[in-house]
Amino acid sequence: MKQIKITIWGISILLFFLLLGSPLLINTNSKMAFATNSSDNNKCNDAAKKISKNADGHASGNVCEIGLSRDSPIIMLSTKQGVSNEKINELTSMEYKYQPSSASSTNKVLMLAEFQLKQTEVNNVQKTLLNNGWMVTAIHNHELLENPLMIYLHAQKSDNLNNILKDVKDVLSKTDCKCT
Repeated sequence: MKQIKITIWGISILLFFLLLGSPLLINTNSKMAFATNSSDNNKCNDAAKKISKNADGHASGNVCEIGLSRDSPIIMLSTKQGVSNEKINELTSMEYKYQPSSASSTNKVLMLAEFQLKQTEVNNVQKTLLNNGWMVTAIHNHELLENPLMIYLHAQKSDNLNNILKDVKDVLSKTDCKCT
């Protein structure tokens, strides 16, 4: 009989939280909400256009994701038979993601950036980012059969959004991506 009372008690608590208690557990702070509205998408797309007219922005929750493909050089995949005829620039885009630095911050964002670079561009871009207060967190390649082989540089910075977007645009203008 004791086990039945405990089970009924447990089910009652579970039903209470499922039916009545769940609104008590939901965070209604707009900065932490996961719903995305058209205003968020518009702000994100506006931020993307500050980097490049070719960049696209999409908001997902409180994260803005910006994508941008290089126009130069034309990137191809090598095969056993040689170099393919298929341009893969659109498939290997650069990514810039940002969100508020904290739940209470209204003017600072944290951006995580992935720059796609030719090997000859890496040192200059890395030096520029470091001089502007960015932390370079990784440098690596993705595709082993790319022609030319592209290098991906990851960096992050917390600052005012406009300062960060200006930094990204300035860095891209020092490359020959023809994407700004």
